[in-house]
Amino acid sequence: MSQEKDDVKIDDIRRDIDEADENIVKAIDQRLKAVKRVAQVKRLQGLPVYDAVREASLLYKLSGLTSRDTAEVTLPVYRILMAAARRFEETKVEADEALSGHLTLTLTDTSQFTEVMAIFSVHDYVPERMTWEAPVIVLEALKPLPASVVRDLREHGIEIEGE
Repeated sequence: MSQEKDDVKIDDIRRDIDEADENIVKAIDQRLKAVKRVAQVKRLQGLPVYDAVREASLLYKLSGLTSRDTAEVTLPVYRILMAAARRFEETKVEADEALSGHLTLTLTDTSQFTEVMAIFSVHDYVPERMTWEAPVIVLEALKPLPASVVRDLREHGIEIEGE
């Protein structure tokens, strides 16, 4: 009978652990959504992904929030989380900006056609299929239009729409 009591206690504790795990996963998801927004702002402001001062400041703040017992686990976990977030930030921005499929580039005037061709050339990008009917270029991009090309086109005032 005492074995059953011990099992019940363990099961109760494991339910607490499961609930904590669910909360941790939700918190990581929420954190990565914020990381994505920060990545977009950093890109627009020309800031690097890695910010050593911010990360050191965060670890210092977290060390004040943890007990001595949990600091040995919390701080290494956060170092891993921050490294993973940097990779997520770098790849997520690139993936969000790369485009593929049927794309329409709308130029503000026909002289931008030369700019588009120069951008493609600089990035060594050759579209699979392209038609030009001023002021619109229609691309069939079976392989993704790289994020760097998308950024350069947008910086030149070229509107890009995809289907």
